[in-house]
Amino acid sequence: PDQKTDVWAFGMTLLEILTLKVPYAHIISDGPVSKAILEGKPPVESFPVFVGSGDEPEKKIWELCKKCWSQEKKDRPSMDDVLR
Repeated sequence: PDQKTDVWAFGMTLLEILTLKVPYAHIISDGPVSKAILEGKPPVESFPVFVGSGDEPEKKIWELCKKCWSQEKKDRPSMDDVLR
């Protein structure tokens, strides 16, 4: 665990807040969720329906989430970049 894994977790938490669903909600049990994470599969099957209106700011948040979930840690933003 390091700061880049925290960035990944932040992206998952942000998704959960915006969708009111846990990440990988479409997968029933923990084993397949772990496998999906290790394989770099996204936590949702498509652009999620957010709690809000689905306007441009939410699309930017979605893009940020996807960057946070990058399989390669070096490709994830820093938390300073997230805040910007």
